[in-house]
Amino acid sequence: MPVVLILLLGLAIMGLYANRGLVFEQRTAANQARSTQAFEVAEAGLEWAGSMLNSITPVGADCLEDTSATQTFRDRFLAFDSTTGLISLRADSANPGTYLRAACVFTSSGLRCSCPGSGLPTFGATDIGENFLVTFEAPSPARPGVLRVTVTGCTSTGVAAKDPACLPGGDGRADARARVTALYALLPMLGTAPAAPVTLAGNVTWQGSGAAVGIFNTDAATQGITIRAGGDVDASKARVTSMPGTPAAQSIVANDGTLSGLDADALFTSFFGMSKDSWRQLATVITCATDCASALQAAVASGAQGIWVEGDLEIQGNTSIGSADRPAVIVVNGKMLMRGTANLFGMVYATDWDNTGGGSALLRGAVVSENSFTANGSADFYFDPLVLRRLTSGGAGTFARLPGSWRDY
Repeated sequence: MPVVLILLLGLAIMGLYANRGLVFEQRTAANQARSTQAFEVAEAGLEWAGSMLNSITPVGADCLEDTSATQTFRDRFLAFDSTTGLISLRADSANPGTYLRAACVFTSSGLRCSCPGSGLPTFGATDIGENFLVTFEAPSPARPGVLRVTVTGCTSTGVAAKDPACLPGGDGRADARARVTALYALLPMLGTAPAAPVTLAGNVTWQGSGAAVGIFNTDAATQGITIRAGGDVDASKARVTSMPGTPAAQSIVANDGTLSGLDADALFTSFFGMSKDSWRQLATVITCATDCASALQAAVASGAQGIWVEGDLEIQGNTSIGSADRPAVIVVNGKMLMRGTANLFGMVYATDWDNTGGGSALLRGAVVSENSFTANGSADFYFDPLVLRRLTSGGAGTFARLPGSWRDY
């Protein structure tokens, strides 16, 4: 009998030890599952932030499209220095010394987000679920066009378990949290700005008897070049104004071998830094017939700063496209036909430029034509370096994640 009791005691001890190991393994597996869940939430937040940075539609405080709003997600959180290309963060006026942040919660009814214009992200008592907080940072050292995005993901089973690392106001009792970060670089809509208000690979032709067309460049940084052409230029029927003291004829560069030696694809790449097909994928594509003014206005109103026009682009009547603060790059996969009194801010790139319809267009920025430039009427072309800088380094473009910059910690 004592032997049996001793054996039973030994078996009980062995069972308790085995059960202890089983409990330990269960806890380890549960912790690993929660950790993986938090990591996946953080990764989802990073993808969400990248997508929102490239959205061109205005958003409200709930991060959803809002036609009454005036700022995109990018504009709400970031500011761009068009001179240096550096990206700065929007300060949180309600919390001095901090910057604005965004957050989202995965609820039973879907993803709910908060993009406040001031103060911390806020959610209701019923907004329960896994959540993440998005923080924007300037990289160290600062680099033009580069932004660091950090996302903290948290698991949560109820309001009381909200983690302040993700959702401000929580008590820090979330099961798990994870943090991921990556660098995003801005791929601008315009890589290199032209150095003249009118640039083309072919010939410049003026039509009509009066010297009505005006071409102006008083920018010292570009030496006041007014026309740069790969072919012949006859400026006898145009008003050409360069820097003070510079004769009009000396501001014109004709028969430029560099331009005449470029084919259409090479000319495009020299300004945009990519092929036409690649740029088209980043732009808003429109197709229109006869008068494209309304289609262009609708694209710009939706937030687009890069517009690809499939086929010829004709503008009639009196219209305005873009603004000095928010110019646009328009690439025309055909001829640019100016027939009205349009005001354009930005850069227009086309296979040919035809302004022979008697229009009095006003363009501030630059024009590039793969072939010819033909004009009459009273159109004016002003080289505007500030407008062009806003296209090259002022925030117009697409954010892409830099390879090798992803980190988790």
